[in-house]
Amino acid sequence: AFRFGKQSLTYRALEKQMNQLAGTLHDLKIKKGDRVGIYLNRSLETAIAIFGILQAGAVYVPIDPKAPVERSQFLIEDCDIEILITQPTQKRKISQIIANKNNIRAVIGLSEIEKVQTVSWETILAASEKFTLPFRILEKDLAYIMYTSGSTGKPKGIMHTHSSGLAYARLTAELYDITEKDKIGNHAPIHFDISTMGYFTSPYVGACTVIVSDAQTIFPASLGKLMGEEAL
Repeated sequence: AFRFGKQSLTYRALEKQMNQLAGTLHDLKIKKGDRVGIYLNRSLETAIAIFGILQAGAVYVPIDPKAPVERSQFLIEDCDIEILITQPTQKRKISQIIANKNNIRAVIGLSEIEKVQTVSWETILAASEKFTLPFRILEKDLAYIMYTSGSTGKPKGIMHTHSSGLAYARLTAELYDITEKDKIGNHAPIHFDISTMGYFTSPYVGACTVIVSDAQTIFPASLGKLMGEEAL
């Protein structure tokens, strides 16, 4: 389903791990429609986070880890985010965010941080993979919110429903004739809307998404090498 460097994630593993994350979110009292922030660099965890949040009936909100803490704080307050999903490399910035006045009450992806509850990735991957959603998800329910750059003022959150995301997956799969035999190189971070081709269209048809690392997006030579190795 997804590949990142030498790491890979099958569809079976994705199903297991997204259920483990969804169960963890429900243990943290996430309700239908609640916003969950994703504060991750490009990695396999981005796929687990996206599908785990959707599986839980919540709404994922991508937050750029490279953005100033003030912008992240604005998104968190604007969406009333109470839970962040992150990774240990972001602990310093997460600490700065939590030090500000907001409603963050739990952080997934860290083993310990002051003032809030934490759940490590190791704990999640050891949890039960059996998860049954206690309510129905409808096509008009909110699925994800992506923010504009804010270059013409304050960033604005564009709200997408499950129907919207599925319509995009269907359209692009048909338009570009994407099948399960294809690979999609995903160079965009998840706070860019074009990333949904790798995260929605590819799984829709059973293709493989190759997540391009931060370093490979900076150096054209390494990006070209990856394209050659993966036949992208």
